Amino acid sequence: MPRPTRPSVAAETTEYLDPAATKAALGAHMRARPSLEALANEAARLGYRPREEDEQFFGYRHSFRAARPVRPPAGATAAEPVEAVEVEVLLQSHSKPDSTDQAAIVTLSIKGGGNSESYDLLLEAPGGSFHNYREFTASGVTVQEAESWWSAFVSCLDSNCWWPCLSALWQCTGTWAAYLACLAARCGGCVGRCLTCATCNCGWWCSWASGCCRQ
Repeated sequence: MPRPTRPSVAAETTEYLDPAATKAALGAHMRARPSLEALANEAARLGYRPREEDEQFFGYRHSFRAARPVRPPAGATAAEPVEAVEVEVLLQSHSKPDSTDQAAIVTLSIKGGGNSESYDLLLEAPGGSFHNYREFTASGVTVQEAESWWSAFVSCLDSNCWWPCLSALWQCTGTWAAYLACLAARCGGCVGRCLTCATCNCGWWCSWASGCCRQ
């Protein structure tokens, strides 16, 4: 994977979302997107139950402002210059009774200018091991196992972040919400850049901010 470079970034900001706001936004997405509901149903089929405690919700936004407008490549259809990009992550932990297995329903969105993408997934950590993860996505109501977003995110951290962040990949524990919160605390802005990189999937309108991480 090419090492992300950010020559056009003038400023970055990070925002942690209130658990109540995260829960409400996830609920709204669940009602609007059949794929997200299908992933929640798959989690239930696997024996997981949603966690409702405030600390089991993780909401995070990372924003970039360009030093100058980023213009579309030649041949882009109906594309306008982009001056800012924002990624948002909403996550709710799921767990099994009397088990160390962990899961999470996650929805990601990225927007910049008139462009936007969203990505819904179910993450599973059998035995609480985040390195033996499984990732599921859905097309409509059809769920399939994948290895795309999470692997792109972790590869970005591994290639571009400093040692305290890399050690956090192995030292952070708990539920998925606790794990992501721990990574965000230990990795600082690097986690925001890699969340953006993995969600952008090399689009011209967002890769200027975080580099190119192919899912």
